[in-house]
Amino acid sequence: MSKGTISANILNRSIVRHIAKKNAGVMTGAGGDYAVFRGSDNMFSATGFADDETVCDITPGLTAEIIAENSLTAAGVAPRYMNIFITACEDCPEEKLRREMTEMTALAKERGIAVIGGNTAFSGKGSSYSVTVNLLGVSEADSDRVYLSQDVRKEAVAGDYAFVIGEAGHFGISQLISQNYDRLIQRFSKSLLEEAVMDKSFYRIERPEEMYLVHDVSYGGVYRALYDLAEWTGLGISICHEELPIRQDTIEICEFLDINPYQLFGVGEAVGLFHEDKLDMVKESEAYKTGRLHIAGRLTEKKEKLVTSEIYRMHRFLTPYLQDEVYNI
Repeated sequence: MSKGTISANILNRSIVRHIAKKNAGVMTGAGGDYAVFRGSDNMFSATGFADDETVCDITPGLTAEIIAENSLTAAGVAPRYMNIFITACEDCPEEKLRREMTEMTALAKERGIAVIGGNTAFSGKGSSYSVTVNLLGVSEADSDRVYLSQDVRKEAVAGDYAFVIGEAGHFGISQLISQNYDRLIQRFSKSLLEEAVMDKSFYRIERPEEMYLVHDVSYGGVYRALYDLAEWTGLGISICHEELPIRQDTIEICEFLDINPYQLFGVGEAVGLFHEDKLDMVKESEAYKTGRLHIAGRLTEKKEKLVTSEIYRMHRFLTPYLQDEVYNI
């Protein structure tokens, strides 16, 4: 088993299949960003994870919080409460944990989130640590603006458009530049490496109102997210390679490191779906006009998950997630 988020095959085969399906309409599995507790209010829950071997530009705790918050944003809900879980190896310096909690509590205060609990544990030899953040939020929107992931299969139809927000692998390459700077500076200019780093203002996603499903991209990159998207709907998907947004500097650095940018850690990216009758509205949106949002493909009756390109004569089947490319360096 590889380091990082567990693979989709193991997740579905050995974990999800054992979860009792007692409540009709509830879905679990790869692609589910958040859970929903129905009641007088809809309570939403989402979780994020990161470790100090994955991220460099920001701490694992902040990364985990952003991943969890982006998952709640996919539901159209803002976070209200936070649980923080820290797992540290036996030689992890105490000052790292102190700094982590100082930054996490400052972030919670800044974003109006109450820290309500968590847990800590030591695990094995070494000096690394990881943080898992669970966020809770209550929907304050009208019922038609609350996005329940378990309702998607009723709504998705072949022909619906798939979109991508953000640029493939941009967050992941930012972390790899920090981790491999001495190696990369031998090949690339300082200015190129500086420009290739993702601006922190793009770490958090926004939810386009025209979309009936938004799926946050994190581990496994945009390829994993698109695969999950199709799985969640029960349909297939056909994606045009040229419509997957990516920066030229990301391509060049990934070629040098011999990794696939479309399978690289994608904080700040999102994929999702909208109906054909929303196409004109989407094209009039600011995100589309500024190039932040790209219409990348459509759902299909056939359950194949494809990325194609006439220019590059490409015909690739998307496969279940195995491991993020950030761990292949």
